[in-house]
Amino acid sequence: MLEDFKFAGPTMKAFFGGGLEAFRFPKKEGRRQTVDVVATINAIGDTVTQKTSLLEEITGHLSPGFLPRWIARSPRLQSMVLWKGDALSDGAGAAIAANCEHFRYLTIREWLAPDADQAFARFLNDLREDMLAEVEIISYNSIGEQSFKALGKHRSLQVLKLANLSEDTMTSLDHLKGCTELHTLVLEDSYGTAQLELRHNDVFMGVVDWLSSCSNLKDITLKRMFDAPAILARVASSPSVKLKKISIESYTVRGPSAAAFHTALSDQQSLESVWLKGNGEDTNSDDLLIMVQALCNLTNLRELVLKDVSDEFEESHIESLALHLPSLEDFWTSGGDVSGRILPALANLKNLRNLTLYAMTQFGPHEILDFVSGLDPITQRGFNLSLMAQDPEYDLSETQQTIIREVLRTTLEGRFEFVLWREADLSDSEEE
Repeated sequence: MLEDFKFAGPTMKAFFGGGLEAFRFPKKEGRRQTVDVVATINAIGDTVTQKTSLLEEITGHLSPGFLPRWIARSPRLQSMVLWKGDALSDGAGAAIAANCEHFRYLTIREWLAPDADQAFARFLNDLREDMLAEVEIISYNSIGEQSFKALGKHRSLQVLKLANLSEDTMTSLDHLKGCTELHTLVLEDSYGTAQLELRHNDVFMGVVDWLSSCSNLKDITLKRMFDAPAILARVASSPSVKLKKISIESYTVRGPSAAAFHTALSDQQSLESVWLKGNGEDTNSDDLLIMVQALCNLTNLRELVLKDVSDEFEESHIESLALHLPSLEDFWTSGGDVSGRILPALANLKNLRNLTLYAMTQFGPHEILDFVSGLDPITQRGFNLSLMAQDPEYDLSETQQTIIREVLRTTLEGRFEFVLWREADLSDSEEE
């Protein structure tokens, strides 16, 4: 509200009247008089924390220096969500250690600063050992080796999500080896340029050993990590690791590392969710066969998302997955030309509730209606069917689309999404 351009003039004056004058910090933006939002929030927080000791969460864009005082007044504090990590400077960790025995959860949206690594490590080291359960950094940051060493002192960590890690930071990942009680791990390389196995093999092997020792690990996501397939191939083969969800983004399907990773998936029979997103261009039949055969062995899968890695799929690949994965509830795949011949196999998935096909579908209206009519109104209630690249030669009229939507809505309380495939013309590709 404070940042809304309409919050000015009489509106702002009226809002800060009647006792709120002390929280008004005006500033000029051109000819307009607006509010200094951060100063206002700091003043409100200072007052609120003096009036109550029951706060369990502090969230917002806070300035350095305020948190220690607020924390000291909030003995029930459990979590913080901070827009900027520098709010943790000046003794926030020591204040939590002294006053907040229930503190467990920390989220930082961004922390780009020359001293971010040292400051975050200081905060973590000031906390009591094994205090944290969840830590997440959402966007750009400058954390690194010192922070990782300090995080390693919190074996209690169950959830660790670190986004936008720099190449230098990636070469310090093995310092997280103390975090062995993890349940959920998300790591993202900012640019995908760090080649650990080739250039920092000791770090690569350290990461593999670390993750292989996490016997409680159930959910792992690696984004834009060059060595993600090679790492996961080894971790998935570890007998002590029993994953429920695995997600890998921005990897290339073709190559020995990807083949090893896909093969190793078969060792994780406990998997219920698999997300594979990457480059599926120039794949050959062997690349696709290895991937599909491994996935077909995961008979407990409830969710399967294949984005771009499956661009070269033929009908037989989609049919094989449908016939071998009877527990699927959510299925998203791309592919080449596919006809209505794949629909009977998909109709056998009696638990399926979300089907998204980004393949060049060539479905007639009667084939779609036959498929829909065979769905179970109890186990498949709320069914969502999305055809995202229908062949233009098989276009459905507005009337046909309406009929399909009505049948889904009335029989299953479901939805139908329909998009015609459009090849990018020359002007589009030149602009890109």
